[in-house]
Amino acid sequence: MLSMHSNPVLIRQAIDRGARGYVLKKSIGLELVKAIRTVRSGVTYHSRSIEQSEYAVEQLPRSTTLQLTVREHEVLRLIAAGNTNQQIAETLRISIKTVEIHRSKLMAKLGTHNLPDLIRTAIRLGLVEL
Repeated sequence: MLSMHSNPVLIRQAIDRGARGYVLKKSIGLELVKAIRTVRSGVTYHSRSIEQSEYAVEQLPRSTTLQLTVREHEVLRLIAAGNTNQQIAETLRISIKTVEIHRSKLMAKLGTHNLPDLIRTAIRLGLVEL
């Protein structure tokens, strides 16, 4: 896969969906040729800049983003934006109880135990932006 994105979550998604190589556009040239030859020989390849990043792909939880439903992503985005359960329920036209259930599931899936940790983890994984 040739991409301009170096976000570890996007890289993990590509790998989880079958990409055997991941090269950043800023690394094209000889590295692209090397990557194609490496993948063609049956070996995986990642740009050097990805392997050297502080959030190396191997350190990311597998399929974290694939475990979240579309609705959970919506709820997570609204939580990170500082909305209350009531505001989220009104925005999404669901009950407050349903918002609470989504929040509990998000915390379980992301391995967090409180709201600040949930938001920090979501930001670190690139699931939401401030």
